[in-house]
Amino acid sequence: MTTKDPKDNNKKKKKENQGHFEIKNTVLKLPGCTEVTDNCVEEWLYGDEEEEITDNAIIRIFTEEEETDETENLNDETDNIISHAEGTAALDVALRYIEQQPDALLHNVLFLKSLRENVARRDFVLKNKQL
Repeated sequence: MTTKDPKDNNKKKKKENQGHFEIKNTVLKLPGCTEVTDNCVEEWLYGDEEEEITDNAIIRIFTEEEETDETENLNDETDNIISHAEGTAALDVALRYIEQQPDALLHNVLFLKSLRENVARRDFVLKNKQL
């Protein structure tokens, strides 16, 4: 069994105090830090040691942020829903653009026409249900 020598403990404290004193003197030379106290320096040096965050607390912090982000994303998505009428109008523009291109392929034009008709049909059905 080994015992600690009190002299070693005193040497360690002296070394810490000397470092503390040097840091305080350095900080006092910085602009805006002329009124720094010993307590401030101690808090800066040893404050992190006093605050413990467990792994579970860290996980909880991140999962709460993710849940909030997901909820915000859902709200954003519902705000940005494009109506069938807007979709039909957009497909009309796309179809006109493709038809104007000299190298447009027939199957691309037919696909866009089919897609536009499906969206227009959904818009028509939805409007009739509301009446």
